[in-house]
Amino acid sequence: MIVSDFIKKIQGKSYKWYLEGEDAIYDPLDTYYDKIALVKPMSQAQLDGNGVYVQDTSAFSDFELERTYEKAGIKIKHVLEGFTIKGLKKKFTFAADCSYEANNLEVDGKVGKFFEKIIKSEAPGAFKEFKEKIVADLFNHGGLLVGHSDFNNESLECVTGYTKLTSDYGLYDGKPMFNLSGNNRTPKGHSTTYYNAIADALSSTSFDTLYYTMTVLNAKKENGQKFDNTKNIHALVPNSLKTTLCKILDTQKVVGKADNDININARAGKGNELQNTAIPLVNPYLDDNSTPANSAYYLIRPKTGIVMYIDDEPIFEYEKDILHQILYMTMTVYIILYVRNWRMQIGGKIVTA
Repeated sequence: MIVSDFIKKIQGKSYKWYLEGEDAIYDPLDTYYDKIALVKPMSQAQLDGNGVYVQDTSAFSDFELERTYEKAGIKIKHVLEGFTIKGLKKKFTFAADCSYEANNLEVDGKVGKFFEKIIKSEAPGAFKEFKEKIVADLFNHGGLLVGHSDFNNESLECVTGYTKLTSDYGLYDGKPMFNLSGNNRTPKGHSTTYYNAIADALSSTSFDTLYYTMTVLNAKKENGQKFDNTKNIHALVPNSLKTTLCKILDTQKVVGKADNDININARAGKGNELQNTAIPLVNPYLDDNSTPANSAYYLIRPKTGIVMYIDDEPIFEYEKDILHQILYMTMTVYIILYVRNWRMQIGGKIVTA
């Protein structure tokens, strides 16, 4: 709440003030959410009849050519139903208030103009911060099945009668976004099981393990057919792991070795022509509860596994409470955010529960 003493002061011509958010000393952060998720306008979301969720159901075949011998029967193959993926339309909002004294608005409008200036200045930053945090939280809480609202699909705020779309708190297959070995995923089209997380801290060895698991072991479709999962891989890390990642990706030789070993993970143009394994993406919004703090790291293929529907601008509503002499502004955002395919991301040092 903006207290009335401050409101009284700004009406005086001699009282100088400025908006901290517009101070030139604060360099803005880059955007990260749109480098991770495939962002689409809400108008493109094909919602169900009640406007509650989008739904994708995959279909795949078990087609496989097999040698046919004379007098032998031909094996029948099928088109099969895969997993059903639902993305819930969720509502996020906050209200700001500003008290004033009677007649101030009518006399010179300074309070109203002040409040409007505050909103126009601060709301864009709040909107960007929201998008950054909600996408980052998919990773911050990606090893958890309970305790967070990122994956639970509860619909309490949207349509009466829709209390929960699914009993699962994980992804479409009931597993968390990142699952360790021993809690493997089972596809619908073949018997091989999968995991996309390891417990090891970031190092050259764990990076190799993560890369191999993502690009070889997990590079199989629902029916077991192989696909290329090496394109445009980014190494996603918090600020705390930036220097560690640089030692892995940006050094010509292996750090700490005395025998002049070549660093096979080095990026192209960094002294190694053999392989360009991953592009660094340092995201300051990654903030997990690992030990030590913020030590989780990830390999992702941007804009492939995560989908976000959101409007370009939030919804603003203004109201004046004359009786209590308070101005209110409400900012509302609707968003659909879900993981469409787990194969496009893998993590290390993941917090699980």
